[in-house]
Amino acid sequence: MSGDVACYWEKQGADKLCAVHCINALLQGPHVSEVDLARHAHDLDAQERMLLAGAHAAESANVDATGNFSIGVLEAALKAHGYRCLNAQHPDIADSIRRNPSSEAGYICNSHAREHWFTIRKVKGRWWDLDSLKHAPQSIGDISLADFLETTRSQGFSIFVVRKSRSEGEDPGGGQVAELPEPLPGAYGARCHSNQHYLTLAKIDALTRAGEEKEQREADEARRIAGGDVGDGDDGGPSGPAFTVVAPADKRKQDTDWKSLGEGRSLGGGGGGAAADGADDPELQAVLRASALEAAQSSGAAATAVPEEPAAGTPGTTTIQVRLPNAKRLQRRFLLEEHTLDQLLAWVERTSVEDASLGMPILTACEAYALMKRVIPGGQLKIERSGGLVRIAGEDAGGRTLKDAGFQTGGEALTLQT
Repeated sequence: MSGDVACYWEKQGADKLCAVHCINALLQGPHVSEVDLARHAHDLDAQERMLLAGAHAAESANVDATGNFSIGVLEAALKAHGYRCLNAQHPDIADSIRRNPSSEAGYICNSHAREHWFTIRKVKGRWWDLDSLKHAPQSIGDISLADFLETTRSQGFSIFVVRKSRSEGEDPGGGQVAELPEPLPGAYGARCHSNQHYLTLAKIDALTRAGEEKEQREADEARRIAGGDVGDGDDGGPSGPAFTVVAPADKRKQDTDWKSLGEGRSLGGGGGGAAADGADDPELQAVLRASALEAAQSSGAAATAVPEEPAAGTPGTTTIQVRLPNAKRLQRRFLLEEHTLDQLLAWVERTSVEDASLGMPILTACEAYALMKRVIPGGQLKIERSGGLVRIAGEDAGGRTLKDAGFQTGGEALTLQT
């Protein structure tokens, strides 16, 4: 079916967290974060200090200030999930990979010069280039896989094959072919960030077209700035180019502020947890919004269902109005004794995905957000969504009914904070 998920893929924004995107693409789901990899880097640093009799290195050899991780960190992350990686040039496996690369399940590739990691793997019987810097995943045929690997190697990348973790006594260069997980969007509900996608073939085509069109516009603008419309030179002809070349958005990078981790900031340094890539591109944002909607619709029982709205005049109802950051409002009715805070926030989240006219941030992409409710005497109740849970004063409150949470019949006014 054309509507089936073809693969999971993460888009890299203004950061250097390609190692995170690489591991998650390999595992076909949002399994690790930059915090997880930072912990592995810290542990490796501690082990190295012990080997050096407590000597402190001036800098970590496992992660730099921009968030670029070492092969040791990726090995530790893979080991935690039951896998390992071997250099494809290892003498015990090089010949077999060269003869039949498609017999493996996946590869990870690294370039020190480019400071970049990306994944190549088979998903549902099809090979994909899942590079987070590209506009979208790119399909690779079985026949052309060998050529693709050779081209990648010729561009300065080291290629590592992913295998099952080695059993005790097993040949270090051998091991069984890995059985890598397939994409399961329902396992994560709608809690993916806006740069994390379960993609259909149609959505992959849409992302590719949007990216190519954006890149063409930027190239046209760069040529225009380069001198086509800047006047004549002294000899009456066009003046020489005097310009600054604007790099395509996919190629621009920005250092990651590691001090901001855990503070609800985006990886690109902005607030609210939204992905930094394409934020000012309406066409690309439309594709991302559609992807978030598809993830929500395909999540099934794993996501909280939005309840049917009770009819006007139904006993025990309250009308909830939510004021948005842009001063727009949304409202609907709920049953005080039946409907829960989980269902209330599921409605707000679904609205943020489905109704682009409201100008809301896509809440399923935010690391945290809150609904603020005024209480008497003067004060506010903060209903926070963070880490997939609904909390009040730090306690899990998603299962509380609206009545138990202090909502009253008639109407309640809330304010959305992102």
